[in-house]
Parts: sequence; structure tokens; C-alpha cells
Amino acid sequence: MVDIFFSSIFMSESPETSDIEQKEAVVSHKKKVTLSDKAAKEKKPRTEAQQKAFEACLKRRAECVAKRKADAERLAEFDRKALEEKVVKKAVAIKKKAIKKMEVLDDISSEDEPPPPPRAASKPIKAVAPFRFI
Repeated sequence: MVDIFFSSIFMSESPETSDIEQKEAVVSHKKKVTLSDKAAKEKKPRTEAQQKAFEACLKRRAECVAKRKADAERLAEFDRKALEEKVVKKAVAIKKKAIKKMEVLDDISSEDEPPPPPRAASKPIKAVAPFRFI
């Protein structure tokens, strides 16, 4: 009888049982736990003190969230102002450079002197071989 049992489980050549039927037979021996068994156990109700403590916790949490949000907004506003000041300073510096450049161009154009002649190209220096001790 044992030989027949093992041959039917390990040898799938027999047409009477398939792999799926064998797996179902093994699974049918195990106890099935359903969700309704777990849900049947009721939770212990919270006490009045626990409920009050939880409400206080939620209130403190809301206050902390509001405080963090206000801090983030204040920090963002500070960053925006700092960036705006930086951009304004840069714009003023660029404008001053442009004004100075225009003054120089006006001075050059008002003078009647011819521009200086271009400089002559310098002659290349001959390379000297380094001195070696023999």
C-alpha cells in the first residue's frame, strides 16, 4: 500500500491523478484560517483617559504642523528677499559699468587725436641650450 501511495505522489505518469490534484490533496490537510475568525475577536475599547490623551496629541500635532509651516514660509520669504537684494546689487553694478564705459567712449570721441599706432611685433628670443657638466 505504501508503494502505491508513493508511486501516485511521485510519479505523474498515472492518468488518474494530476499534479494539481496532488497539491490540492496536500493542502486540504492543513487548517484554513479565514478573516472572519480573526475579525470575530473584538478590540478592547479605549478608556476615557486614553481618548482625551489622543485628542490632546492630535491638537499638539496640528499646532506643530502649523508652526513648521509658518517657519518654512518665513524662511522662504527671507530667501526671496536675500535673492532680490543680490539681483538688485548686481543690476546696479552692471549699470555703473555701462555708464563708465559710455563716459570713456564719449571722451574718446570728443578728442581729435588719432589713435596710437599699433605696436610692432616683438622678435622671438632664441632658445639657449642649457649648460651641462661633463
